Formats: sequence, structure tokens, C-alpha cells
Amino acid sequence: MRIKRASLLLSVVLLAAIAIVWYRATNVSDAPILQSDITPSQAQHSPSSAAAGNQATSPAVVEVDEHVNEDFADNFAVVASAYADEINYPPYSIPLRNSDSQLLQPNLYHAQTIPLENGAKASIHLDRFRFTYPEPVNVQLQLEGIQVYEVSLSLFSESTNKLLTTSKMQIDEKGYHTKLSAESDWDGPLRIEIEFKSGGQAQIVQTGFEYSQPVAKIMGVGATSIESTDLIIPVKVKVTVAGHYRLRANLFTADRQPIAVLTASSPLAKGESELKLRAYKAVLKGNSSPLLLNTFQLENRSAAPGEPTRYGDSERPEFVIDYSATELFSEESYKPSEEEKQRLEFLKSMAEKK
Repeated sequence: MRIKRASLLLSVVLLAAIAIVWYRATNVSDAPILQSDITPSQAQHSPSSAAAGNQATSPAVVEVDEHVNEDFADNFAVVASAYADEINYPPYSIPLRNSDSQLLQPNLYHAQTIPLENGAKASIHLDRFRFTYPEPVNVQLQLEGIQVYEVSLSLFSESTNKLLTTSKMQIDEKGYHTKLSAESDWDGPLRIEIEFKSGGQAQIVQTGFEYSQPVAKIMGVGATSIESTDLIIPVKVKVTVAGHYRLRANLFTADRQPIAVLTASSPLAKGESELKLRAYKAVLKGNSSPLLLNTFQLENRSAAPGEPTRYGDSERPEFVIDYSATELFSEESYKPSEEEKQRLEFLKSMAEKK
């Protein structure tokens, strides 16, 4: 038997390459999962595979083909070009574009359509994916091709499976809705199960989201300053739970054009503290004061396996950033790390294997 490098393997490698580009700015998205109570059919085992296990086989001859087909090579070339541009900037200050939807709306809830019997469909909609106490949770159930009754919602803790609350859903012009008032014991991943009846049969659809008891709050920003190649933006934080914190925020022009996604990380003790965001000089080129800072993601990172990441919030959704454009930055430029250079060389080499 001869085994060649298959397109599936190339797909995996390409996805890994794309992940290299995105890793510098953000983690894997916390995408919610929706599902119905209808279990998909199990995959069938291959008869030929079963038969092969009952007979002796000769050693396999493995032939590795280093050739990458032209489409994949072209895709690697695109990724390599994007990565080459990105590593001209430090990972704490990455340029932000209008097309970067995941970075512009990191807390967006992605509703998914759930197929039901006889071609019917259902979808659950939330205001966002991650909530902070005491924010209420508005839940909308939308249906297509099915008439239902006795629609009720149950909320569970994903980690303990404890029932937290129940609610009857009310009919409206879009389907059914309810508003959940938060309790102080809501913390971590939660699961919504919506049960309804149709034609005398009960069906359940479900989804997940995250709820966090606040561990810190952004109170404001201090006076900016210039440090070498960076504009320093001190962010004032009131910490109620000590830990290792990461802050991500988006920087915009006064007319709300995206400039950069900024990231800072540091251990913080309980009490008044500060995280310093840095905007690299190249992202500020051509952009004058004032600027706008918003889209905050304040995380108390997990300190041990199994311990959930917890989140803070902000006193205000947005802060104005003033700085003197006449101040001089250092003439130095950001130099990619050896690891970043090696990643780029890998992407380039894959783009050349046609």
C-alpha cells in the first residue's frame, strides 16, 4: 500500500497556518453551540476495514510526496503575505480593519439554525455571548415551519448540571421570548434548554453562554505618555479578585474608524491598580487626537486546569484618549522575534511547493 500526503492533511496544515496569523491578536473564539435533542445517525464502519483486521498484511510502503497542489500553494502565499505584514507590528498593538469582525465584535453571540423534523427550523438568540452580573439575559426563540405550545426555558450550570432557574416563554412577533434576571450564584458556562410541544410531542433545543461574577472594573484612563516607540495609555482598574489579568481593547479615530487592537497583561493585586496599553507608533501614523478606546475584554486568566476564566467590566463603554501628536517617538522599529521569522519562512516554503 502506498500512502501519499492527502488534501485533508493539507487542509489541517493550512488551518494551522491561518491560526498562526490570528494567534497574535486573539484566542480561539468562544463560539456558542446550539443543538436539538435529535441524535444524528452513527457513522457506519467500513466492511473493508473490518475484513482487513482478520487477515495478515504485508508491511506498508510509505511514500511522502512533498508536492503541494497549486490551490493550496496559492492559499499559503496569501497567508504568508498577511503574516509578513502583521509581524511588522508588536503583538500588543495589531492594526485593526473594518473587515476584522471577530476583533470588532468579540462578544457577539452567533445564533445557529437547528433542524427539526419535517423540515422545520429553530434558533435561539441572545444579546451577547458573555454576560457580567447583574446583567439580565434576554432570550429569543425563533421558529420556522412549526406550530408549538407550552414553551418553557430551563437554565443550568454547565459544570455542575444544577438547575438555576426556569421561565415560561411568551409569544411575540418573532416567536417566543423571556427575560432572565440574574442571581448571585450564576458563574461560569451556563446552558439554556428550551422545551416546547408540537403535535403532542415534546422537543428540546439548547445553547450555551458564559456568565461571570465581576472580578474587576475599569474605572477610567490616565494621562498618556510616550515611551520609546509606543503611546502609553494607562487604564485604571479596581480589582476585587487578585489574579493574572489580560486586557484587550480597540482603538478608533474620532470618526470611529478602527486603528488597532491593544493588549496588556499583568498580575494585579486586590484594590486600585493599573494596566498599561501600548499603541505602536506605526498604527497612529496619520491619526490625530482625540482617539476612542472601547470594546473592553478584561479577563482574570485561569490559574489552574479546570478553573474558569472570569471577567470584569467597565464603568463606561468608551473613553476619550487625548495625546500630543507633536511628541516624538523613538526612531527604532519593531523587529520580529526569531520564532515569528521561522513561522514566516515555513509559510513561504509551503507557498513555493507547487
